Amino acid sequence: MRSPSFLSRFQSVLSWLARVGWVVTAVAVSQAMNPLDSGITATLTLWILWVVGAVAVFVGSPLMLTLARTTLPLGPVAATAVLIAGGDVALSTLGLVAGVIAAFAMLSAELGQRWVQFAAYGSEQRFPLRPPLGFVIPAVFLWMLMAAFGTSAVIAAERAQWVAAVALGVGAIALGALGSTRWHRLSCRWLVFVPAGVVIHDPLVLLETAMWRSHVVSGIELAAAATEAADLTGPATGPALEISLRSSETVIMSAGRSVPEGRAIHLTAALVAPSRPGAALAQFRAPR
Repeated sequence: MRSPSFLSRFQSVLSWLARVGWVVTAVAVSQAMNPLDSGITATLTLWILWVVGAVAVFVGSPLMLTLARTTLPLGPVAATAVLIAGGDVALSTLGLVAGVIAAFAMLSAELGQRWVQFAAYGSEQRFPLRPPLGFVIPAVFLWMLMAAFGTSAVIAAERAQWVAAVALGVGAIALGALGSTRWHRLSCRWLVFVPAGVVIHDPLVLLETAMWRSHVVSGIELAAAATEAADLTGPATGPALEISLRSSETVIMSAGRSVPEGRAIHLTAALVAPSRPGAALAQFRAPR
């Protein structure tokens, strides 16, 4: 199990990989475009992308985490588009490699934890929850559609195909607006430890935040395969933690078409799935 000091150093390394990788991507791709004699649309679009991404990787918060994770993967897309269009091969390739490194660093669980922790209050410790596949797959597909529409809109504008450019641009904006809430929910799902107890903040699974004081929580352990604890993971794949309670507690599950006001359940144990369960378990067992 990683020590807190190792985790902090590892997070710092990943942070700077994301930041330096993004800057290298911006410079390399911008220079690779020189032989293309690109127009104002492509140039302006890319510079907006670089600036937004830079803000997201240098300013930490759950909102910036969402922005970074939806913006940085566009770097490799831009580098590939420039490479295919006939831009400088060496610079385009450099931008592609740097963009992939930056995107993967930003998508790591360690940076997810660091970015949500930037907005933590006082002594609370936040641990992001692993996303359910049934939710994340449509979210990724929606992002891919947005990226495809946006890239196609820029290409159409460069070719002076204005009707297609406007239609594709509107489609990209609509997809971005539709996906923004879905993407941001993934950045706002945390298991939180505070001196007073344990909190599950999960707007995807719960209608109301679950909060249990320390005297109510009897323990937290890795969940057994045959556990009968209430599943609050989404459901998500991979190992989960089981929170055992000393009394029956009520939680309100998220609303749906059949239950627009949510569904109340009573439980004495709950399953949660932090992205890094070992780190969360170590934090719970640490002296407070």
